[in-house]
Amino acid sequence: MVLSTPVYFPYLPRHESVKQSVPLQFARRGLYRQEAFRIVTRFPFGFLQKARRLDIASEALVYPSVEATPEFLDVLPGIQGAIESLAKGRGQDLYALRDYLPTDSARHVHWKASARLGSLMVREFAREDDLHVLLVLDSHSEAAKRNATPAENQRFEQTVDLCAAIAWSFHERGALLEFRCASAIVPSAPATENIFDVLRH
Repeated sequence: MVLSTPVYFPYLPRHESVKQSVPLQFARRGLYRQEAFRIVTRFPFGFLQKARRLDIASEALVYPSVEATPEFLDVLPGIQGAIESLAKGRGQDLYALRDYLPTDSARHVHWKASARLGSLMVREFAREDDLHVLLVLDSHSEAAKRNATPAENQRFEQTVDLCAAIAWSFHERGALLEFRCASAIVPSAPATENIFDVLRH
């Protein structure tokens, strides 16, 4: 169910409507459905209680958590290092030193390294733009089977949360994100455009 506790309205004026925000907390990801609502009133005198059931189907899709879990913080340096090792560009982090070329700007010369080696050396930086990411979730793992043990189910849910946290971190960096699993493919696009498709799967 979506609503597990009653929502109380102290007074509803005739021919008018009222609204109330209800904070909800879901134990885990998934699709939650509410098939009907029951309206109860003691109007007008409070002696008798009247009730009516309204069949109004509604649902809430709860995405996996995107919080930085300990597992995410463990793998983040490795992901960051792998990305920076694949490309150089105009970022802020030093990528490598190389020999000076006539087309290089003098402000990129590394003077200490040049003095030590006796020739001009130029700094190259890790690239921050044009970040393309392919994220793959292995849903054929042991923990994804229908007859999985509770421990395997818990491991799989941790894997899903880790995948969601990684996707969200690249969304915050403005990366191009592509997602694949056994049942779905989300084509490569700016993560700001397809992040919720990824989380939905």
